[in-house]
Amino acid sequence: MAEGKEKRFFDRQLRLPDFTEADLMILGSAKVLVIGIGGIGCTLADQLIRVGVGSLTLVDGDKVNYSNLARQALFTPQDVGKPKVESARKHLAGIIPNTGLITHNNYFIPELARELVPKHDLVVDCSDNFPTRYLVNDACLEFDKPFVFGGIDRDMIQWAVFNYNNGP
Repeated sequence: MAEGKEKRFFDRQLRLPDFTEADLMILGSAKVLVIGIGGIGCTLADQLIRVGVGSLTLVDGDKVNYSNLARQALFTPQDVGKPKVESARKHLAGIIPNTGLITHNNYFIPELARELVPKHDLVVDCSDNFPTRYLVNDACLEFDKPFVFGGIDRDMIQWAVFNYNNGP
């Protein structure tokens, strides 16, 4: 773990009785793939950076729309019309500059799944369509990667974990 400024950034986490510098090192070496940078994906990416995840890959082919601004906190009016992943990267890099941020301004397609899923420790599906969700499931099963599904139904977020420690 880096000393000085970065250590101070994580001071409150390190004060937790069951969280150690070794835990922070594990998070710092983690590689997480986030698919979909909308309402859930924005919040999740922001929080993953803030807890110390060392490498974050963002995948989304959409551009920022004005209607996104009320619920997608990584974006500002100046981002309207720009690719979501690029605007998200700019915002996230300002939180902890040395975090590994990789972006793919693409929709999650089979070729991208084969390229990205094997390189990550965890895949988080924050997409908003069933074909993508099925593709994430298939790729994670093929490469034996755990994944988290996140979805919104009106005013509720639903989370589920799959393929973790030989679970369903």
